[in-house]
Amino acid sequence: PVQHTGWLHVYTRPRNVKITPIDVSETQTLAVGNYQLEFTRKGFVTQNREYTVRRNETTLDTVTLQRVTYVKPIAFYFGGAFTARSMSGISGVLGGVFYRHDIQASYTFGITDSDPVYWNGDQHTATKYKMNSIGVKYGYQFPLMRHLAITPQVGYSYNFLSANAAESGNTTYGDGASAQTMTIGAKLVLVPMQHLYFFVAPEYMFALSKDNNFTTISNASNVSGDGFAVNVGLLVNF
Repeated sequence: PVQHTGWLHVYTRPRNVKITPIDVSETQTLAVGNYQLEFTRKGFVTQNREYTVRRNETTLDTVTLQRVTYVKPIAFYFGGAFTARSMSGISGVLGGVFYRHDIQASYTFGITDSDPVYWNGDQHTATKYKMNSIGVKYGYQFPLMRHLAITPQVGYSYNFLSANAAESGNTTYGDGASAQTMTIGAKLVLVPMQHLYFFVAPEYMFALSKDNNFTTISNASNVSGDGFAVNVGLLVNF
């Protein structure tokens, strides 16, 4: 039997798109039937199209590929960071972006000891402290380039101390002492590839309130509920 044929030609934007399994960037004579084609190019979103070739007819189409969006307007993310401040820590970060509105939550586990605090003038009984924090932030994302964005942020942080006896005497006075702060800063995000963010987020903490124990300890050591801090870390996003 005679095989009926037709023609298929697809233009692409940009040019030099890989078309598989049949390259129809130039007109091809094909048997009548349906064809599934894939259009790919590095840095662009892949597209799949189905075409029907009819007897003695030319099928024409134009496929426009969209660039991959590295800085996403809608995303969910999580990761970790090193938090450098007067008493540094390791932070877990969880958040999401919804049409550029960025909501972020974090927990910082203190790793740096404070100066020893001697209570009641007893040089043999000292306590050191680590500062842990629970924080929430709101920001609005501004893309700067395809791989770079900045998000001004304002937030709230609840800071609390964990005490351990530094010397003999086993004194843990002030354990759980707390301070509340407001934070103002910005998160600079570099996106080298899809689903991976590197970020640097400097901020300043303004003390809103301190309980009596926190005030006493901060007056006697380098513990502080306010001041400059910077978070440096890695996020995975979806």
